[in-house]
Amino acid sequence: MPIMTIFDGYFPLGLGASRFAINDPKDEPAIERAAELVCKALDAGMDYIDVGYNYSAGAAQSVLGLAFRQTKKPFAVTVKVSNDTDKTAEEARRRVEMQLKTMGLQKAAFFVCWSVKGYDEFKKIMQSGGVYDGALKMKAEGIIDHICCSIHAPLDETTKIIESGVFEGVTLSYSLLNAAQMLPALDSAQKHGVGVAVMNPLGGGLIAQNPDFFDFARNGEESIAVSALRFAKAHPAVNILLSGISKEAELYENISAVCEEDSEQGAERHARVLKGLREIKDFCTGCDYCKGCPADIPVSAYMLRRNRLLFGCRGMYNRSEPELVKNLNLFYDVCGVAPETAENPCTRCGACEQKCTQKLPIISWLADTLSRLGKTRYSKAAR
Repeated sequence: MPIMTIFDGYFPLGLGASRFAINDPKDEPAIERAAELVCKALDAGMDYIDVGYNYSAGAAQSVLGLAFRQTKKPFAVTVKVSNDTDKTAEEARRRVEMQLKTMGLQKAAFFVCWSVKGYDEFKKIMQSGGVYDGALKMKAEGIIDHICCSIHAPLDETTKIIESGVFEGVTLSYSLLNAAQMLPALDSAQKHGVGVAVMNPLGGGLIAQNPDFFDFARNGEESIAVSALRFAKAHPAVNILLSGISKEAELYENISAVCEEDSEQGAERHARVLKGLREIKDFCTGCDYCKGCPADIPVSAYMLRRNRLLFGCRGMYNRSEPELVKNLNLFYDVCGVAPETAENPCTRCGACEQKCTQKLPIISWLADTLSRLGKTRYSKAAR
């Protein structure tokens, strides 16, 4: 029998508040339009709202405050604290109080230790007098109901954090881009009764922007966005898919993915799509069999990132040169993968290529990837 989680009973599609069409936090008409969209989402049954204080040009919580004043629909909202900016229990409390005030609320359902990038950071959060202690005190006072976290750590560290038993729910990235890699983390969450909310089920937009590449994931005439959402929801550990929306059409298409009858059973879809992922030429599935590099290179992290070179990419930072855009898309959110320098530590021993189930030319691809990293100055030394 499945273990109950804190996310059971919530609508399977959660509202991600990071993509409202707002460029200026003082743009009142844009804020009002976004609030109308939130009200429509709540009217449609969505009741889990994922928001951070800097989302949507820093205006997301103002949008929600306006929407909450206009509706009587039930909702549960997150408040987030990052150890990068708030390191003590007192700082965590101030951050939460600020967010609640902006949204016009007395309490929040979910406190989220935001964007935990590794086990070392997790240990800092858990220190006496730290962020987690602050969360425990606020829970005891009824300011929050549940303590959760969002994780951007390597797989083994992600699993270790989940299995620590201190978080009731977790937000993980899971999509067609990293499915094979993340399965152990999802399995661990299910085993330990930890609720799972999935961020980036559409790969930050890359999947919807490249429908031909991911055509294998479709079932019949459904759109690739619907296919990707249904695939992510098919894993039994997944309770909520977070949908970042900026338009009404996106809202209702995504709702249809989880509400309309699906002619394919979840387990069948999951197995079929995973098989299709394994058959893509030059695509890293993130299986991590290459783990154990003698030079301590996080091989699968680089190869998963390199998948982006297979896709069409939009311009970034007002730049449109094809090669530059490719490199910017390859590394713009590199955070935990960035090495100290762009120098290549590979000894060309070939151990990774021998283990690779996709038979990828890892040695040459690693050299090219680090060369691109050097050109874009994303190494820590270049910052």
